[in-house]
Amino acid sequence: METWKMLAIKSLATGSSFMPSFLPVGISKQSAKDLLDEYATVVAEAVKSRTKITELWEILENTPIGLEIDDEISGPYGDAASFPRSLLTPMYRNGVKTGRLTTTSAWTDDEWSKPCLHIGSVAFPAKIRIFCIPEQKRHLFACKLGGDRRLPNEALEWLQSAGFDSEKRRFPGLNAGDDTFGWRDARAHIFLKVGLSITHDGDAQPKVEIHLWGDMDYAADLIGKDSRKLQSNIELLASNDLMTQTWCMDAVDLESLEVVYDSPFIPSKNSEATAIGLAPPCWQLGEGASEWRAPDVWIDEDPNDGIYANNYTRGWTGERFIAKLLMSDEAEFHPIIPESDPIGGVLPSGTIGASLLQNMRDASSANRITQLLIDKVALTAETGLRFYEAMVHDYRSAINRI
Repeated sequence: METWKMLAIKSLATGSSFMPSFLPVGISKQSAKDLLDEYATVVAEAVKSRTKITELWEILENTPIGLEIDDEISGPYGDAASFPRSLLTPMYRNGVKTGRLTTTSAWTDDEWSKPCLHIGSVAFPAKIRIFCIPEQKRHLFACKLGGDRRLPNEALEWLQSAGFDSEKRRFPGLNAGDDTFGWRDARAHIFLKVGLSITHDGDAQPKVEIHLWGDMDYAADLIGKDSRKLQSNIELLASNDLMTQTWCMDAVDLESLEVVYDSPFIPSKNSEATAIGLAPPCWQLGEGASEWRAPDVWIDEDPNDGIYANNYTRGWTGERFIAKLLMSDEAEFHPIIPESDPIGGVLPSGTIGASLLQNMRDASSANRITQLLIDKVALTAETGLRFYEAMVHDYRSAINRI
C-alpha cells in the first residue's frame, strides 16, 4: 500500500516545481533524448498499427475484465478465458503458472492489458558495511540444501560471544570485533529489474515506458578483495533470477539474520559458496525496515532518496530517474536478451538507452526487442478480445433463446 501511495504522489508531482521533468543540458544530451523519444514514438505507432490493443483498451473502458491467477476452476467461457503463461511474467513471479480472465472478480485491475517485456536488470553501486564472520566460523553459516534456515547452536553461541543481543535484536557496534571479525567496508551493487512496457494514459493511445521493480537483491564483496570477483557475481545475479548471494537464517524466534556469501548460488542446489558476513535483513529499504538494530549499513547513500524510493517507477525520458538510467552511466544495465549489449555510441556504454539502440540496429529478428514487445502486445490483444467475443456470443445465445 505504501508503495502505491508513493507512486500516486510522485505521479501528481512529476512536471511540477516539486518534481520537475527532466530537461537535458547540452547538445549531446538533447540529441540523445530526441533519439530515444523518436524510438518510443515509432514503437508506439507500430503497436497501434500492427496490433488490436487499442480496440481492447476501448472495450475495457466500459467492460471491466480482470485476471485471476492460479485458479483451476473453469468458468462459463471455457478456454476463451485462459490467459497464456507467457503473458503472466513479469507481471507475476515465475511460480505463477495459470491465469484466467474474468468479469466476476471484485478486483478487475486492467494491468494485464498493458504488456511488459523483461529486458534485464540495472545495478546501482553502493558503499556499505557488513559484519565480517571470522574464517574459522564461516562453516557454521552454510546454506543448507532443502531450505532449512535454522542456525546451529554453535553459530548462535558464537553470535552471542561476538556481541549480538538476541533479546533486543541488536548487532554489535561499529567498534566491536578485532582483526579477524567485525564491521568491514564492502562494495555492493543493488539490483532492480527493468522492463519495456506498452501502456496508455486513459486515452487508449499506446506509449512506451521503462518499468522498474524488484526485491533489491544485491552482489557484495569486502573492500580489498579482487574486484573481478565482484564483477563476476554481478553478472551471475543479473543473468539468473534463481540465484542469490544472500540467505536469511533463523537466529531468534521468527527473526532472521541475513548471511552474505562470497558468490551467488541457487538455494535449491548444492553450493560451495562460503559465508563471509552478516547484515540486518532488508537493510536496503532504509531505517525501520528490519527488526534488527545495527549501525547504518549504508556509508554514502541515502536509500530514501535513491534506489528504494524509485522502485516501481515508470516513465520515459521525461521522468528524471528513468532518464538517468536511459542516458547516464551512474548505474550499469545488464541485458538478458541476446544481442543487446549496452555498447556506447550516441549514449554512454552501460545504459539502458545504449542497449535499446544497439539491439534495434544490429539484432537478429529473433532477438529484436521491439518485435518481441510488439508480439507480446499482439498476443495480449488477441487474448482479451477472444474473451470479450466469447462473452458477447454467450449473451447473444441467451437472446436467441427468448
